[in-house]
Amino acid sequence: MGVPRLKKRVDFLSTAKSKFVARSSTMLVQCLSRGSQDYKGRPLPSLRVGFTASKKVGNAVARNRARRRLRALVDNHLSHHIKSQSLDQMNLDLVFVAFPSSVTVDSKHLSSDFNKALSNCLKGLSDSKV
Repeated sequence: MGVPRLKKRVDFLSTAKSKFVARSSTMLVQCLSRGSQDYKGRPLPSLRVGFTASKKVGNAVARNRARRRLRALVDNHLSHHIKSQSLDQMNLDLVFVAFPSSVTVDSKHLSSDFNKALSNCLKGLSDSKV
């Protein structure tokens, strides 16, 4: 399966309010540094990710394709970022917002955008902690 997913609207909204955002031509990455427990005191996984695509991306088929492509990128590339930046010790929520171009662009360009956007978002997050 991979990284735990964000499923509740409250989690998406709290991540969207964070000031750590990185934009590329195909996606937007939002980062939120949070506590280790939820509002009921239950422990949370150290890293959670969520995916969203609005109707601006296209019809249901296009939105599902965009989210599927982003999920595949996270499953394939996020482990590299976890190891290189010790994300497993940070309590983070990441939300990937698909843009219309994420459906049609080739996978090499999408992968490049993913790595740049995630690195920029995490850099901004780590700079604020110092």
